[in-house]
Amino acid sequence: MLIARFRSFTSDSYLQLAWLMTIVGALERGLLLEPDHRGSGNWSWGYHIALNPLFLYSVAELLRWSKAASWNDRRQMGLLIGAYALLGLHVWNGLLYVKEYTFG
Repeated sequence: MLIARFRSFTSDSYLQLAWLMTIVGALERGLLLEPDHRGSGNWSWGYHIALNPLFLYSVAELLRWSKAASWNDRRQMGLLIGAYALLGLHVWNGLLYVKEYTFG
């Protein structure tokens, strides 16, 4: 969504905050990771928590974009179809993960 709708990103404070949280979490993880315990994940919590609002606000932006989309603009429709395809793949992958985690 950041690439396809950069103009809406500059005006949406919730999306900006979600990206800021994600960037700070990634920096925190990269800069404060203990060298002896790389698999512990002690400094990964901020990044993982920030991914949830980023996902939710990105989906909300995708829905707003769908409502305001011009059906005559082929480029915009191609971007929308691609965004929904990525969202569908994400949901499908999540369902497969839950199935594998639940049923082995």
